[in-house]
Amino acid sequence: MKRNILTILGSLALLTACGKFPLGNQVDREKVMDGVKLISPSIPNDTDASAMLQNDYVVSDQQRLLLRYEAFSASVSQVITSDQTRVNVTITLKDEKDSDVALKSMQLCPLNRDWMMAATWSWAVPAPGGRWTQAGGDFDPKGCLNAAPSVIAPIDKALIIFDVTNWVKDYAYGRNQNYGLILISKAPIKIYGDGSAYQAPKLKWQEYAVAGPVWSPSP
Repeated sequence: MKRNILTILGSLALLTACGKFPLGNQVDREKVMDGVKLISPSIPNDTDASAMLQNDYVVSDQQRLLLRYEAFSASVSQVITSDQTRVNVTITLKDEKDSDVALKSMQLCPLNRDWMMAATWSWAVPAPGGRWTQAGGDFDPKGCLNAAPSVIAPIDKALIIFDVTNWVKDYAYGRNQNYGLILISKAPIKIYGDGSAYQAPKLKWQEYAVAGPVWSPSP
């Protein structure tokens, strides 16, 4: 009996994550990425102030941006990932004139190992065994996502969108791994960073929020 109950609960959690079993009101969520770190061969010091909490960053073939919303694991079981409801990461360009180049050059890739805010181009964690397998971050190149332009009317050419729904299903929910993502670019592109209150990199999704208890004992 206990095994059957656990199986049912597990099935309900999976259906909820896939957006097929509404458990409450559907609500929009938008969170600023609170784990943001620039890594580059030119920034060997893990405490370099220019690598975090900046208003803007330049992403290029020699500068990459680690991105993570640290508390996402606590919400992932409620995230809706249907064909109509997607999970997005939004990046805002400092100059909308860079839009065409950014759409061709930028990619967002799933990281496949954990890291700390002390990460550098060579190190994920400043401890024995903490080096990246490959300098510049360990990520799955087959999972890299191309950027898409904003579809908001009027179109905001400075807003770049990445659909990370499959990352949620395969990593954050499927493997219970919130290692985050890494933003890479073939061409140098300046974007707003985590020091910007309004235009920082953000994670956006929809989830089912339970309004209150379904049952309570009689007084």
